[in-house]
Amino acid sequence: MNTQTLTLNKALSSRQVRPLVNLANTLRILFSRARFVWQRQRQRRRLLELDDRLLKDIGISRVDAMGEGGKPFWRD
Repeated sequence: MNTQTLTLNKALSSRQVRPLVNLANTLRILFSRARFVWQRQRQRRRLLELDDRLLKDIGISRVDAMGEGGKPFWRD
């Protein structure tokens, strides 16, 4: 170990690193949730673009598709 490593180890005590780990985990969760919401909204828009033949093929009606596609992004 050199003196630079020892200085870095002293500077980054567990009390200093823990908040950074918590922040990293929080950001990871937020980005994951944002990606999920974006994908769900994209799927809903695509559902509205399907014609009646394709909707029938997947087993839903135009009314069902409009109900699902018209939901705001925050709703399940």
